[in-house]
Amino acid sequence: MAGRGLEIRWAPVALSDLLSIIDWIRVDRPETAEAVRERLMTAVGRLSRLPLQGRSIPEFRVFGRTGLREIGVPPWRIFYEVRKGAVVIAAVVDGRRNVEDLLLRRHARRGN
Repeated sequence: MAGRGLEIRWAPVALSDLLSIIDWIRVDRPETAEAVRERLMTAVGRLSRLPLQGRSIPEFRVFGRTGLREIGVPPWRIFYEVRKGAVVIAAVVDGRRNVEDLLLRRHARRGN
C-alpha cells in the first residue's frame, strides 16, 4: 500500500456541516460557494497523506477526546481524528463562533 494515503471518511454531522456552509453561501454568492467547497475539500484531501498536520483541539479535552485534531481553512475549522487506516472528519465549523458552546449543544443533543 506504499504511496497510497489514508481513506477519508465523513461523520454524518460533518457532512451536514459542510453542506450547510455551502448552501448558506450559495444563497447570495453561488460562485463563491463552489470556491469555498473546493478549498475545504482540498484541505481535507491533504489529510490523506499528512494526517498529523493538524493541531490537537483544546476544546475537546473537556469531553475526554484528546485524539481529535484540526486544520484551518479560514474562517472554518475542520475537526478530524486519525483512526486505523482512515481520517474521520468529525465537524466543519465557523471558527468565528464559540466552539465550546457549539460542542456542548451537540454533546447534549446526543444525550452523552
